[in-house]
Amino acid sequence: MRILLITGNHLRHRYIVSQLCQQCEVTGWVAEVREPMLLTPPEGISAHLRTLFTHHFAQRDKAEQEFFAGNASLPAHVPVLSIPREELNGPQVHEFMRQHPADVVISYGCHKLSAETIALNPHARFINIHGGLSPWYRGTITHFWPVYFLEPQMVGFTLHDTEQALDGGAILLQNSYQPVRGDTTHYIACRTTVDFAKLLTQRLSQWQGKTLPAGIKQKGTGRLFLTSEWRPEHLRLVYDLYNDAVVDALLNGEIQGRTVPLIDVFAR
Repeated sequence: MRILLITGNHLRHRYIVSQLCQQCEVTGWVAEVREPMLLTPPEGISAHLRTLFTHHFAQRDKAEQEFFAGNASLPAHVPVLSIPREELNGPQVHEFMRQHPADVVISYGCHKLSAETIALNPHARFINIHGGLSPWYRGTITHFWPVYFLEPQMVGFTLHDTEQALDGGAILLQNSYQPVRGDTTHYIACRTTVDFAKLLTQRLSQWQGKTLPAGIKQKGTGRLFLTSEWRPEHLRLVYDLYNDAVVDALLNGEIQGRTVPLIDVFAR
C-alpha cells in the first residue's frame, strides 16, 4: 500500500510523517509551509493578555520541541515538496502527485484539498488526520477547545475519509487523551499526538497489501469550530483561573466533562 502524505510543516506534522515513513511505504511528502510557531499578539489588547498570548504560544513551541524534535527526521529516499499555502492545490503539487502515485493519500494539518487535486488520482483513497474528536470537535484549534470547556479527555484525533464537509467524512480511527497528572495544555496535545502516531502506524502496518476498511459514517454534525472564534480572552480561563492545571482538576474530581466511544474499524 503506497502512501502519499500532504501535511503542514510544524514539528507535530513532521513527527507523524516521520513515524509513517519508518513503518509504511511512503512515496512522497508535500509539506505546506505553515504560519510561525511564535505568533505576535494582536494590537489593542491589554498588557496582561499580551503576556498570556506570548506565554501560550511559547509553551506550545517548547512542548513540541520536547516531544518531537528528536523524532522528526525523514529517510533520505522520501521525496519532499515544500509549498506555500496559496500553491497547495497548484500545478507543482499536481505534478508531484503524478510523479509519485499512491494508493492512499493522507492529509494532516494542511489547508483543504480542492476537488481538482483529489480528481488527479481517482483510484486513490483520500483520508485526513484531524486533530480533534469528530463530530464533537470539528474545525480548527480543536486541541485547545476541550481544555477550555474543562474536558481535556476529549482532546483526540480522528482519521476519516476526505469529503467536502470539513472533518465530516466516515471515520476509520480515533484516539483520546489519557490524563497524566501535571500535564499542561500543550503537553495534552503533544502526548495525544504521540499516542495517535503509534496507533496509526500500527494499524496501517497491519493492513499493508490490503484494501483499507470502510469507515463509519458520523452520526450528527457535532460542532464546527472556526479560527475566527478563538480570541486571546479565552486564555484567561486556562491560565488565570486554572493555572494551566485543568488535567489536575479533572483527576482531583473538581471537573468531569464527557467521555465518548471511539472508533477503530481496523480492529473489527
